[in-house]
Amino acid sequence: MTETYKQLDRLLSAKGDQPLSPQRRDILAEQIIRQAARPTNIDQGQHNTCSMASVETRMYNRNPSDAAKLVTDVALTGHYTNSDGIRVTINPGPHGESRPRKTADGDRTHASEIFQVTSANLHVEMENRKTDPKGQLRYEQHPTKPGSGDTGEHIIDYGVKPPKLLENDPRINDGNMGNLRDVYTSITGKAEKNIVVAKERDGLDLSDGIKRVNSEKEFSDVLAKAKKDGKLPLLLSVDANLEPFWTDSGGGTAGGSGGGHMVTVTDYKPGNPAQVAVDNQWNKVSDHLSKTLSVHDLYATMGDNAQAITSLEQDLNAARKAGHPDTFKELDLARLKLKEETITPQDYEREIARLIKDVAKAPAGAARDRLNDKLANDMTEL
Repeated sequence: MTETYKQLDRLLSAKGDQPLSPQRRDILAEQIIRQAARPTNIDQGQHNTCSMASVETRMYNRNPSDAAKLVTDVALTGHYTNSDGIRVTINPGPHGESRPRKTADGDRTHASEIFQVTSANLHVEMENRKTDPKGQLRYEQHPTKPGSGDTGEHIIDYGVKPPKLLENDPRINDGNMGNLRDVYTSITGKAEKNIVVAKERDGLDLSDGIKRVNSEKEFSDVLAKAKKDGKLPLLLSVDANLEPFWTDSGGGTAGGSGGGHMVTVTDYKPGNPAQVAVDNQWNKVSDHLSKTLSVHDLYATMGDNAQAITSLEQDLNAARKAGHPDTFKELDLARLKLKEETITPQDYEREIARLIKDVAKAPAGAARDRLNDKLANDMTEL
């Protein structure tokens, strides 16, 4: 932490009020300390930056001084130069939810806005350098437009006149997911491999930044080894349309939810079944830290809808044979089958009517509340 405090000293002892005021620098210093103390409180807010928030969470866990230096450099100069010499220009001011000194749970702090926008630009610049001529894309955070659904995130092509708005997302996908490791390494200057874990699939980045897994056992073994070797947290690629992330997102209402999503695996506990602690950068309610997930259920979120349906059918058959039907998974199976059009809307309605009766019979408490939340989210979507 000594190096982290050195960065805070730089931030707090700076003179003048450009590009940020002394009051704003004080706020950033408070937020850096808070996030270094509790990295699992880092959130993406209503933005498509889950991937960069997961990088940020891991860095505050393992290399907090590097995260503090990035934020401090941008706060003092509006620029950041990484260990590879890549220089990016950032508007260091806060936008929207990042403005308050203390943000609400789930909102993104000003320190996190700076980190996530800067790291997204490092990723974009890596993509720029893959083209000939070199691309001129830049990722920017602009003020949001209330009620519009616009998060203020803009990928702008400055290689054309006038500059053209391309989209509102940092453009992390299966084909370039290894950039997350590359961004992490370029900030810390420390070479690492396989800090992102993803299920093997067509088009997945083949770089050694990605650890590709083909089975639940392989996934469990990877996590066990990472814990033994002191390599946690790891960044994990999941589908937010699948449970538990579907319910955690409020039925697709959380920032950046509704498809590919990155979370952070912070712990692994062997057992039968083996368990994992997962930090989800939406808010505290969507974290699975003390109330862990089984490796089995987490692995099921790493595939697509069709694979999830197969896994759910197997789980439900086993539960019925054991005499313990699982109404929550029955509800999810019906939802996914309707999305995949393997059942008709009429079949879905009949199945939901049947399951509503099962929910009503459940004893009052957290389990029934969870079922009612599931019903509400599924019905809202459909």
